[in-house]
Amino acid sequence: MKKRSSVQLFFFVLLAIVAVSKNFNLNILPNMLNVLNTISPIGGVVNTVDFFTGGASLVKEDGLIVLGSLFFALIIGPIFCGWLCPFGAFQEFIHKLSEKRFLKLRKKLNANKSLLQKLSVLRYISLLFVIILTLNGFHLILSNIDPTYSLFYIPLGNFNILGALILILLIFIGLFIERFWCRYLCPYGALLGILNKVKIFKITRKDQICTECKRCTKSCPMGIEITSYEGVNNLSCISCMDCIDTNVCPRENTLLLQSSIKGKEAYKFIVSEFLVIWFAIVFIIPFYYKVSSFTYAQEVGSTVVNSSSISLDSGNFKDGIYVGEGTGYKSIIQVELKIKNGKMEYVKVISHDETNSYAKIPTEVIPSRILDNQSTNVDVITGATWTSNGIIDSVNNALSKSRY
Repeated sequence: MKKRSSVQLFFFVLLAIVAVSKNFNLNILPNMLNVLNTISPIGGVVNTVDFFTGGASLVKEDGLIVLGSLFFALIIGPIFCGWLCPFGAFQEFIHKLSEKRFLKLRKKLNANKSLLQKLSVLRYISLLFVIILTLNGFHLILSNIDPTYSLFYIPLGNFNILGALILILLIFIGLFIERFWCRYLCPYGALLGILNKVKIFKITRKDQICTECKRCTKSCPMGIEITSYEGVNNLSCISCMDCIDTNVCPRENTLLLQSSIKGKEAYKFIVSEFLVIWFAIVFIIPFYYKVSSFTYAQEVGSTVVNSSSISLDSGNFKDGIYVGEGTGYKSIIQVELKIKNGKMEYVKVISHDETNSYAKIPTEVIPSRILDNQSTNVDVITGATWTSNGIIDSVNNALSKSRY
């Protein structure tokens, strides 16, 4: 349990640093780590849909994280949820703050097992909702309601009313019901949890030596009745391994992590070894083969752009075709524009490696707005702020090359 808490804390702090670095353009961590910020309860589903519809490559970070999540869920369950998810860790922390408070109300809320069990269907409705919105191009709405995005970015000034209200509501409910979001609303947890039914390693309970003290059930952050299973394959299991901790069960070898193929016992905390392998794959392979947009950004160097807006009424510009570069959310964005008779005749994005579903709208709308206004002083697309700003910066960069 201490090992899991350490991993959760490390990952949470890492994402917090990345969020601060990205929000204030501090470049504290290598840009390669920005991909971690796309892994969230809703973003994980969006990335998965993107991968299987051709929006992410196998040898790039998004694709490797999507496949890693699914692959390790198939082997040992949704370890992302139990060990890495920053909002899951935050919910556990919030619940611990109230552990010895509101006892009567908490017992009342958790006593109605049948009602709580019925509520779990909401996760699958949420999953279907996110998939449909992503496939139909309404994905930018999703970032505003993603609790991980709200948790990290609202405190940094990226405020939106809906996201704030959802976050406050989840924090309040989380005081009484542990991991409420994970249990009843999380679409990514629903997606990965399906693989609990076919995962290779699962927690098995030796009924003949179990005293049914239910300490394992009480330790479960997802409220699973572990004593009702011989092999724990509940769809809500997050593979946290808290129930098989030596300080939980009073009888040794009552709960074991075993292979469903040959029944062999696995090392109890094999999860940490899987996580090390996963991280190595995600960060070493793209770097080694230099196929990542982050590597490309490092090769071309930092692009110097005019961060303020440029209007064609502000000076003389030479006719011609110009290419400019700017830094988007996770890649270098290139635009091409044509100046004719001192005016922009066209503006188009010619190269980027942003997540396709998030980049689709800004790459179409922002150039159109710039062309209509003959200026880069235009509104950005909500939910795709960094991509929008990257396009604007790249146009500024191209315009700076066309000045007399």
